Amino acid sequence: GEAESGLERLHQCAEKELQGYIDGESPAKDFNDFRTKLAGLTSVTRNYFENLVQALENGLSDVNNGQAGVKGSSSKASGSSKGRGRSKFGPSKISSSRNTDDNRH
Repeated sequence: GEAESGLERLHQCAEKELQGYIDGESPAKDFNDFRTKLAGLTSVTRNYFENLVQALENGLSDVNNGQAGVKGSSSKASGSSKGRGRSKFGPSKISSSRNTDDNRH
């Protein structure tokens, strides 16, 4: 979805375009433009993933409260990521991993 494509753009910029500066193939005078682009992509990608996490957490609160609106929350979450990979994550898997994370803190 959007988060995944944002991550791919960030990866492309961070690894491949940076390599041009490391190898001396890209002019040093353009580095500030690269840095600005990298910072922008980082911010956009962070926002996509924050929204994805928020959608997942909202789905978890529906599951934890025993509400019947789980499908409604899931469809909202899948709408933001265009449904890719959504079917892999059932509420029980997400819930159990969240409980594991909570126990570590």
